[in-house]
Amino acid sequence: MSSEEADYDKARSSKFRFKSKRSNRSASPPKDRERRHKRRKKTYHEPLNDDPAAYDDSFYADTRHPNYIDPDTAFRESLFDALADDEGAAYWEGVYGQPIHTYSNARPGPQGELEQMTEEEYAEHVRARMWEKSHEHLAEERRKRQEERKRKRQQEREADARTDDSSSWREEAERQAFEDKIAKSLRNGEQRKVKKRWQDAWQRYLTGWEKFTETLATKSKEEGALAGKASRGIIPWPVETGSWKNATKEDFEDFLRNAPPSESDWVSVLKTERVRWHPDKMQQRFGANKLDEETVRTITAAFQVIDRLYAERRK
Repeated sequence: MSSEEADYDKARSSKFRFKSKRSNRSASPPKDRERRHKRRKKTYHEPLNDDPAAYDDSFYADTRHPNYIDPDTAFRESLFDALADDEGAAYWEGVYGQPIHTYSNARPGPQGELEQMTEEEYAEHVRARMWEKSHEHLAEERRKRQEERKRKRQQEREADARTDDSSSWREEAERQAFEDKIAKSLRNGEQRKVKKRWQDAWQRYLTGWEKFTETLATKSKEEGALAGKASRGIIPWPVETGSWKNATKEDFEDFLRNAPPSESDWVSVLKTERVRWHPDKMQQRFGANKLDEETVRTITAAFQVIDRLYAERRK
């Protein structure tokens, strides 16, 4: 039950001021009725005191009195007295401070049609509407309090939503930062692997040249020992695999750009390699063993790549 309904039920149990019996008014002599009517007019806008006898001497508040009427019955009689004629309507309007005869006694039925209320239902309906009207200021205050509570709840929800959004944003930012960190670590790890791969390739290349020089020292004087295609297998080609199979211009350049140590002077490295791979110099190393044309073309291609990179670096 709402606070408004509780207030109404409490008010409903109180004793309404009423003119208890319409028949008494009708049976009074004309002069008495006129005198009473004048008294009603006189007190119409005056505040009522706490004694019901001040406006109707037939009312008895004591439940033990033989003429006592319970408040519900009294209100119904006053209501139907007000509905009977204008005089009764004016009188009871003065008593209650508002008209009580202006409310419809029809209500919507189950199928939407209008149906007539019983006397008890109508009296209860009028009583409730009168109470609401007389307590409009309370209802307005209650409405304002409810709106204020609703507004505060909405503000709290919005604040909570902002907090949730902020929290979600922070969580997302932290998650993204963590993923970026992992991705960076993976990239760094991959870069380290690539760097290590090229370092190993460079070391194999240098070791290959040492072995190549030793081999030439013993076999270059032996005619036919390294002739033709046999020479290809002992040459440490400037590619990652060191193999003749991968000896292309693209692989030469890829190797020379990535394999030499980063701390080394790349120009000095290219200068050394330029001397190593000069076609005439390479043929001299093989001495009596004449290189085949395809091997010479491949050596020349390596020299051209080295020479181009060296020239670009010196600009």
